[in-house]
Amino acid sequence: MVKRIILFNLLLLILTTACTSERATERLPTATSIPTESPATPIPTEALPTPTIKSQAVHLRIEFQTTSDWSDLTFLSSENVIETKLLSVEGDPIDYEITSKGVSISQPTENAEAGDQVSITFDLRMDPVVLENPQFMLLERGDLNASNLKIYYVSNDQSIFLQEINHKRMVLDQLGRNPETIVLDLSAIQD
Repeated sequence: MVKRIILFNLLLLILTTACTSERATERLPTATSIPTESPATPIPTEALPTPTIKSQAVHLRIEFQTTSDWSDLTFLSSENVIETKLLSVEGDPIDYEITSKGVSISQPTENAEAGDQVSITFDLRMDPVVLENPQFMLLERGDLNASNLKIYYVSNDQSIFLQEINHKRMVLDQLGRNPETIVLDLSAIQD
């Protein structure tokens, strides 16, 4: 009889172990949740792209003219210059150059003495931070005659006049460079 009881217990042990396999425990609920409200029917929606804020570059057009034998325009905040693009050259310049650091133009001394004018027109694209901080340029020229800048803001292929600088004064003790510091006036487009 003892053998039967041991055998019976052994059989019960095997059966209870077989019933508590992983599958059996997964099917048994561990908690019951009763919703208090009827669930809302989900409405399928398309994921909209995250809007990105793209700041537009400040697009300026500058007409740089001189009747002097040479003239240089230096961008003192050249780190804000994104792009420069030459549009036109007028007159008979010996040399001209346009970079992100500045612009230079020169003509024969005889032509300057005769009052001839040379000019270049170029586009300047600048980082929008220039609208928040004053931007400075340095205009220099030889001792002859004058240099002139006309600065426009370009928007939707329309030019809006911003400022004009006419530099004809002599600056003594400057080794013939005649420097003039200019504050770029962007107040008309800051709104």
